[in-house]
Amino acid sequence: MSLVLMGAQRDFPVVLESRDQMVGILSRDQLLVGFSERGPSGVVRDAMTTEFETADAREMLTGAFFRLQSSTCPVLPVMQDGRLVGLLRCVPTPPLRPRGYSRAPRRPVSPVSC
Repeated sequence: MSLVLMGAQRDFPVVLESRDQMVGILSRDQLLVGFSERGPSGVVRDAMTTEFETADAREMLTGAFFRLQSSTCPVLPVMQDGRLVGLLRCVPTPPLRPRGYSRAPRRPVSPVSC
């Protein structure tokens, strides 16, 4: 549990290994709530999200991004030939600055006497 709390990963795909099929997504928040409600004997199936959209690996990013924004699930699994190959997630990012932009360091201003 401490590895989950210290790590940067927020969403965990749940894959049925015998069929190599993605069956759900477990967020860090769902994991923590499930653990606090059911303890260490809780099962992933009871805590995971089973309704989610997917993107194809050959799909344009703009289409996947718009679907992700309109979805209730915070991640969009990326599939190729029926297999999970990645996850797209919307995260807040700082505003972009034009290439070559650098903020000049501020110099201390001397007091002005009148």
